[in-house]
Formats: sequence, C-alpha cells, structure tokens
Amino acid sequence: MPRSFVTPPSVVVSRCIEFDHCRWNGEMVTSHVVEQLKDFVDFIPV
Repeated sequence: MPRSFVTPPSVVVSRCIEFDHCRWNGEMVTSHVVEQLKDFVDFIPV
C-alpha cells in the first residue's frame, strides 16, 4: 500500500545543489536524486 502525506516531507539541502550558483567558483552542483524528488518533497535550501 503506497504512503500518502497530507503535506510533503521537508528535506534540508545545500543551496548549491540544484538551487543556486553559490559555490566558490560560481557553479551549481547537479544531483539526479534532488531532481527526482522535487515533485515529492519540500526542499529547504540552506
């Protein structure tokens, strides 16, 4: 039986992973995991 959530779970993630160009060299890190979860969780970039 699949789980269903009233509100999506919150996940804290570094802002430089898929959210902002904030690394020392101005780049952003790509993550296939973050990309796949975007429709299912609420990310809190820090």
